[in-house]
Amino acid sequence: MVKIKKAEYSDVENIKPLFLNIMEYHSTFNEIFEYDNDEISHIYPLIYKYIDENNSDIFIAEINNQIVGYIICTKIERPRIFKLKTKGRIDGLYVSSNIRNSNIGSKLLDTAVEWFGIVDYIEIEYTNQNNLAENFWKNKGFKLINNYCINNFR
Repeated sequence: MVKIKKAEYSDVENIKPLFLNIMEYHSTFNEIFEYDNDEISHIYPLIYKYIDENNSDIFIAEINNQIVGYIICTKIERPRIFKLKTKGRIDGLYVSSNIRNSNIGSKLLDTAVEWFGIVDYIEIEYTNQNNLAENFWKNKGFKLINNYCINNFR
């Protein structure tokens, strides 16, 4: 049975490998996603920040007290010039590969939507080569409206 709960400091050590898994997966698409092994300890303040800040949170999925997934949510007030003033942003969603297609991603998303409360819209950013993410988000009714471009000047 899957249990979804708000992440706490005591969960951070078990969230870390999932963060690294998704970073390793994304690094197969582009080097900008590669992490620096010498700086791996900096993952802790990043996770703590999401837990601590009033406008963000991490929810985790557990099976038999083992963390198998997470979703990172942030509420953002947009500049007043925009007609749509508030947005929810999914800053990350990960489910362990061995239990994908078991509705855990959907349960995490439902939890995030409930946590956002009333927002004008919800956005997600994913790597364009990530077909798993693209299919998931499209099946949830998300539409592609923007492209994000980079240039690796070196």
